[in-house]
Amino acid sequence: MKSSNQGTDAMNGIETKEVEVNINQVRPGDYIKHQGKVVGICSKDIKYNSFMGITVLGDSYNLGHKPVIMVLIHTWRGFVRGSAC
Repeated sequence: MKSSNQGTDAMNGIETKEVEVNINQVRPGDYIKHQGKVVGICSKDIKYNSFMGITVLGDSYNLGHKPVIMVLIHTWRGFVRGSAC
């Protein structure tokens, strides 16, 4: 995982950290930045296509070569993955 940046503006004052990950590492419950917006991922959003491979919200992220920006949320345990679903 490659750390991108930290901020508080991504989710209305909640402290967050953006991390670049491979599409294979995205799981239901995670928050990602998709088309400039922070989106919660549910199991129905992750699909496998025999031609395109894994897709998240219909996007293959250049067949897995483009990193997905995962948004980690700061809690009392530190920065953790979200629980969107």
